[in-house]
Amino acid sequence: MVQWISSAAIDDVRYRLARFLLDDRIRQQIDLVILDTPPRLTAGTVNALCASTHLLVPTKLDRLSAEAVGPFLNAVKNLKNQVNPSMEFVGVVGTMTQQQHRLSAVEANALELIRGQLEKVWPQNPHTFNRHIPQKAAFARAAGQTIAYLEDKEIRQFIHELGQEIRSRM
Repeated sequence: MVQWISSAAIDDVRYRLARFLLDDRIRQQIDLVILDTPPRLTAGTVNALCASTHLLVPTKLDRLSAEAVGPFLNAVKNLKNQVNPSMEFVGVVGTMTQQQHRLSAVEANALELIRGQLEKVWPQNPHTFNRHIPQKAAFARAAGQTIAYLEDKEIRQFIHELGQEIRSRM
C-alpha cells in the first residue's frame, strides 16, 4: 500500500487480483467470483474493487452499521473513478436481521437511514434489496467448519431469493 501511495511501485499492486482473475486460464475455469472484504479501504479491498464488475454492500441493520454505509460508499465512489470506472453499484442488503420475513422497527429505521444516504452518495442507483438475510444458528454452526448454504435448506432458500434479486439488478 505504501508503494502504491508513493507511486514507487513499477507493478501497480491495486491490479494484481484483477490481472489474475482476467487471465484466460482462470476465466475458462470459473464463471463467477465473489470477493468478500472488510468495509475499510485496505489493500485487499482496493484490489477487490479494481477486479470487480459489481459492488454489493451487505450490512447489519442497526444504527451504527447504517451510519457507516454512506461514508464507505462515498470513499468507494471517489476511488472508483480512479481505479475502476466501469464497476457498477448493485445495492445494499441487510444481514443478521431478527426475523426472516419482516424487519423490526430498529432494522426498518436503519434501512431508511441507509436509503437516505444512498440518495446523496449514489443517486443514480440507490438500491436496497427486499430480501434480507436473517441471523440463524446455522450460520454460527457452520463458521470455520463448513458453508451454511450447503448444510441448511432454509439458508439456501434465502440465498437463492437474494441471488434472484441480484440477477434482476445485473
